[in-house]
Amino acid sequence: MIIAVCLVLSGCGSTGGTSVKKTLDNPKYTDHSYSDILVIGVAGDYDNRAYFERAMVSRIKAEGATATAYYTVVGRNQPITRSTVSATVKSRGFDAVLLARVISQNADISVADGTSDTKVSRKEAGRAIDLFRYDYEELTEPGEINILSTVTISAEMFSGPDEARMWAIESTISDKENVGQLIESAADTIMAQLKKDKLIGR
Repeated sequence: MIIAVCLVLSGCGSTGGTSVKKTLDNPKYTDHSYSDILVIGVAGDYDNRAYFERAMVSRIKAEGATATAYYTVVGRNQPITRSTVSATVKSRGFDAVLLARVISQNADISVADGTSDTKVSRKEAGRAIDLFRYDYEELTEPGEINILSTVTISAEMFSGPDEARMWAIESTISDKENVGQLIESAADTIMAQLKKDKLIGR
């Protein structure tokens, strides 16, 4: 019995890609670049959250700014609360906070041509970036199961001194083979928009 399962974020054989929509650009705050940034990834899974924070910090530092992952300041797997973030920003003097979170994820399943009779059941989503939670029960002959998904991630930047929300985008990401590729693509997309808007960079 052979079942081919495509774990991608838009569809097997599709062009995929990423689209970006700006949802906030406050000129009061976005007329200059920021150099000391606290990066926060919101996810139920600690490893994914830490992965994103490290990926984003690396990209910001490559552009000549200073960045710090939230988990390295407050300790491993600590809850993200407004009071803790506020206290961290004040004590460390960050001039901005960059926060990212998954706001939607859609998945469709199709069974390719064949004589298979495959029962598919969806598990309840338990974590923010736990994208592929399915059980497969093969009843007769082999077949091909395609999981077609799209994930939308929100990235927001807040002013460190007064906590005002000053910039935000939504990026829809597709055609990635695993969560690691999703996170890397999200970090690349966010960084590209920050540079385009001259919020970070040399």
